[in-house]
Amino acid sequence: MLRFLVVLALVAGLGSPARPAIAGGDPLALVGWWRVATTGETVVIDPSRLEVRTGARTAEGSWVGDGDGRFLARSYGVPPGSAEPGWLATAAGFALDGPDRVLLDRAGATVARLVPAPAGAVTGAADPARPPSDAERRAGKPTAPLPSGLTPVGDPTGRWVPIEDVPSYPAYVDIAADGTWTGSDGCTGTGGSWLTGPEGAFLATARSIMTFVACPGIGVAPQVGAARRIGADGPTLVLLDADGTAVGHFRRV
Repeated sequence: MLRFLVVLALVAGLGSPARPAIAGGDPLALVGWWRVATTGETVVIDPSRLEVRTGARTAEGSWVGDGDGRFLARSYGVPPGSAEPGWLATAAGFALDGPDRVLLDRAGATVARLVPAPAGAVTGAADPARPPSDAERRAGKPTAPLPSGLTPVGDPTGRWVPIEDVPSYPAYVDIAADGTWTGSDGCTGTGGSWLTGPEGAFLATARSIMTFVACPGIGVAPQVGAARRIGADGPTLVLLDADGTAVGHFRRV
């Protein structure tokens, strides 16, 4: 019976975008020049952007992390004929191991060990020497608890629209059970990946698909990207940043 319960618990956790069972640290400790121990790829990380260099090819992307060890990255500049590195796509947490940085999947298993590498030429979006902004620095600090009156949301999956939506430019967020999300501000598409944790902890990457249309709709990408906790106020989903300030209010449709 015990073996059955253990197996059942493991199966139930497959595919869940829950927090990896790991310890983390200051995510800004990931900033620097690294080499993937198993593949030799060069990884360049600045306070919010990254590059994975393989020979003459460079994949660019963005990343987010928090002090509880969650980590998500989104590659948006994969060269033609290449694929996003598998270890980057599955990474959901990080740990500090001496001089190394270890990326882990949702189950806490190692997907990549980053070992220190000599600094190279800054040729793309990521510049490890760039000082973090106040927002980037604050994002790695302890997250403020949920304000009183809000209850934690463990499963935010579904379609949500801003309660202050602009009817002529309908915005939305679709949060999928596979750990991805898509959305729009009414003109510009967006999307990324997401994780939840205890007490409403939340982390998401957010990438806009740029258009040349000036849109007065609701900017869902910056709201989702800034969120570090989510709480429920009755039927309303409230997104809060690291300071506990509400950055978005949504209702389910």
